[in-house]
Amino acid sequence: IAMTVAHGDYSIYTSKKAALGEDPLRPDANPDQLFGRVIKSKKSIGQLIMDQSFFAGPGNIYRAEILFLAGVYPTTTGNNLDRQTFDKIWDVSVQLLRRGYDTGSILTVDATLDPSLAARGERRYIYNQSRCARCSGKVSSWNMSGRTCYACEGGCQTKQFLLPSTPPVKSKSVAKGK
Repeated sequence: IAMTVAHGDYSIYTSKKAALGEDPLRPDANPDQLFGRVIKSKKSIGQLIMDQSFFAGPGNIYRAEILFLAGVYPTTTGNNLDRQTFDKIWDVSVQLLRRGYDTGSILTVDATLDPSLAARGERRYIYNQSRCARCSGKVSSWNMSGRTCYACEGGCQTKQFLLPSTPPVKSKSVAKGK
């Protein structure tokens, strides 16, 4: 027997949904509208991806891997992204979240792009790693808005504009180093 709990009328759902940003999994998502909001923000793209009122869906693992695959350093501010870079971030978001939804697993290493990494069982490029799975460069980690942020220092992610409040610090020892 299933139990149904009523917490209010349909307006509660619609108000909560209205507060969410663009969902990369939804066919009716509006990346043009999101781009317009992102380029007005002085927050870093790493913060904006974790802000559900901007990007609905991605969490910390996806943030690290989306920005890695898009080649964007997490501290790049929204107002310093051009349309081409934003589109790359959006396209990677759609691709990774769709793969996660379809497989039921956060698997960011693509066997078609990186067959040798996939063959050795790599699931992620930089999240919770001390070395980048692709270039073997150092992965930095630091606190960004209460969550650990990751970036490849080996050249896979281009540093652009750093926020003074969130500078990268020396890598911490992580659970699964390469």
